[in-house]
Amino acid sequence: MIDKKKIHYRIPLKLIASYTWASLNQSAKAILPVIGVHCKDNKNGISWPSIKLIAKLAGYKKENSLYTGINDLIKNVLMTKKKEGRHNVYFLTDLALWKPGRSFFPIYKEAMILNGRWAKMTPTEKALYIVLGEKAKINDPKVLDSSYHAIGNINKVCNYIKYAGISKPSFYAAYDSLRNKGYIEFNQDEKYRYGIVNFSDQKRANKNKDNSRKVKEIVDRSTRNLDIKNLRIIPITAYQNQVDFENKKKAALETTEELKKIYEKGNIEKIMKEGWGF
Repeated sequence: MIDKKKIHYRIPLKLIASYTWASLNQSAKAILPVIGVHCKDNKNGISWPSIKLIAKLAGYKKENSLYTGINDLIKNVLMTKKKEGRHNVYFLTDLALWKPGRSFFPIYKEAMILNGRWAKMTPTEKALYIVLGEKAKINDPKVLDSSYHAIGNINKVCNYIKYAGISKPSFYAAYDSLRNKGYIEFNQDEKYRYGIVNFSDQKRANKNKDNSRKVKEIVDRSTRNLDIKNLRIIPITAYQNQVDFENKKKAALETTEELKKIYEKGNIEKIMKEGWGF
């Protein structure tokens, strides 16, 4: 029996390497993975989701916005369309289909598409996310004991901009936003070494998201309680005497600064394991 959580569309690397992905318009990029995950398998490429469903899962409120994307996919020879009764049937071409022995990036039907994660991405986030996924390596040693599907290194930002078909400012905005939304993770010290979060392992992905939220709350709370600029803890009346206050002030400063450094480096697990809090 097929595990529904494992159903996915394998976006072939050749789609990125040929710059076909970069040339697609925004709606075409949003639609392709939705049509792909509804195929019977990754070999035949036959799919027939309704326009209403495609619009919802691709993140479009108006169905009319989809037609330019569908036409663009046909124009770029990524699929053909046939009318059968009241429904359209889509046939993905070889360029949009994975072949055994070739590299690919999986988009999971349940965890990414049906869950609504894909729909919530902006157009530039969608464009960049696929490129980041394709260029990351699943055989990186650090992947084994992590929550990542793969880990990648961005050596030249300009290449990723070209592969995604977006502008330089859009790249930086989308890259940071993908991290903030929990799709990728990276340390501040190694900003262009990133991990693609493995959403097929839903339990681990939810734990990481919850940990990230808790750590942010800890940092925000500690920063609110400490006026770093004026070097004082609020309120001073909470302490018995000036000596006690000075000691507490010094400890709080050191703790908050260390916590902020750890958080900025993206080391969430360290904070959660050591039980940081105020």
